[in-house]
Amino acid sequence: SMRALVKAYRKANNVEKNAVYVFLVNLPCSDSRLQGFMPFNKQFGFVFVQATGSATTTLTRTIAHEVAHGLFTLRHTFSNENTYILPQGTTDNLMDYSGQEATALYKYQWDLIHNPQRVWFAWLEDEEEGATQLTQDPICVQKFLEQYRYAFVKKQKLIYPKDGYPYFGHYANNIKLLDGNTYKKIHISIYQNIGAVPLKLISQYQAGTYCY
Repeated sequence: SMRALVKAYRKANNVEKNAVYVFLVNLPCSDSRLQGFMPFNKQFGFVFVQATGSATTTLTRTIAHEVAHGLFTLRHTFSNENTYILPQGTTDNLMDYSGQEATALYKYQWDLIHNPQRVWFAWLEDEEEGATQLTQDPICVQKFLEQYRYAFVKKQKLIYPKDGYPYFGHYANNIKLLDGNTYKKIHISIYQNIGAVPLKLISQYQAGTYCY
């Protein structure tokens, strides 16, 4: 898994805290359409070479796109949570899905990058990969968990877009669920489109959800 790869790399190498790392992975991804992945405020990202191909232009553009997510927390131009919402594939913007020549950034994106109140290298403040920089939203977390559990119990297909709500990094502290247990923290990151009947209750592999 990606978490296992990061853990192994940390163990074998001296990781600089003021740097970002992008792994070029030449292995199939569970979603063959996924070219890269880097959550908000995370130090490590991944580019799936079998999806991108080995062309330099494609790889460099994909790396830039993922680092814009992870370091600068820029959203897709077509995300419902973006400042300005534009139809997918209609711009020349780096954060759109419109081809490898799309590398532009809009003024509001530059403003976000240069905003002095934003924290770059947020993981410097927390050894657990910037966990303090996540968005606390217990209502959002509860809503997703209830929808997931309902689909599991009713054996119905759960439809959830990766750019839907919640987005990367929503969490809740000391939250009590319907199983009667209270969890210290639940963190939800949806990084792939969900469109299947859940076979078991929340798992890290299926939904990018971590409970501890």
